[in-house]
Amino acid sequence: MPDYLNEDHFSVGSALTFPNVQSCMAVIATSTLHQGMAGFHATLLTTADEFMSVGRRMTGMLGGRIDRLFLVGNVAKRSVADAGDPRTVFGAPLRSTLREAFGYRGRITYEDTDAYRRSAAGSGVAVRTSRGAANNQLRIVYALPGAWNTGAGVPCSQFQFRVQSGNGAVRILPPRAVLHVECAMTAVTELNLAKLKHL
Repeated sequence: MPDYLNEDHFSVGSALTFPNVQSCMAVIATSTLHQGMAGFHATLLTTADEFMSVGRRMTGMLGGRIDRLFLVGNVAKRSVADAGDPRTVFGAPLRSTLREAFGYRGRITYEDTDAYRRSAAGSGVAVRTSRGAANNQLRIVYALPGAWNTGAGVPCSQFQFRVQSGNGAVRILPPRAVLHVECAMTAVTELNLAKLKHL
């Protein structure tokens, strides 16, 4: 059962779903020290300080070392005019911020889905990640607007965190149990992880 991550939420698990990614960005981290993965539903207004707090927490949740970092969503369109923090603008600023946040020196790869949400005003893509129990291979798929929908929430035992800023401070809210919301995808596109662009 995939963990369902709304904006500003992050968690660790063997399957994660990021619903309605429009101007947002799914940040997915994996580690050879952990069988699952960690994910963060970042927004255009996510600050570098928030990335730092979330990145350190996610890295710890994965055993202390990240081996891969993926971005899916509105990546290349993160401009100075849109992003609230110039340290999160596409290119060198975002790359530097994420590397510091996750203590990661490898390549950061991405898939930009901005064109798809612009072609369907008011709706974004849904992103789902999973790691196979048998071979631990990572799989990332997305569904275009109109090819996914959400159902009713049901209680589950999963816990997730939320990042929140205010009065100049960043807080990670205590983990809380969440309702599992089924995100049905009628058609998906699987990403070829070896052919993604490099940030």
